[in-house]
Amino acid sequence: MFQGMEQRIFRPTRAGGIDTNPTTFTQRAGTFASAATNSGQATLLTRRESTGLNGYLILPAA
Repeated sequence: MFQGMEQRIFRPTRAGGIDTNPTTFTQRAGTFASAATNSGQATLLTRRESTGLNGYLILPAA
């Protein structure tokens, strides 16, 4: 990590079922993206591992 670039890293977890309606999914994704970028640039990293697909949200420290 570069000096002076503090970050917060979150690992999202699955919560309940998924609504397969594309409109609902798009609205919820837009709300999430808007909230995630309020503090600056956000990175959503996904990675396939032996345990399955894992995701991480990386945000600048407040």
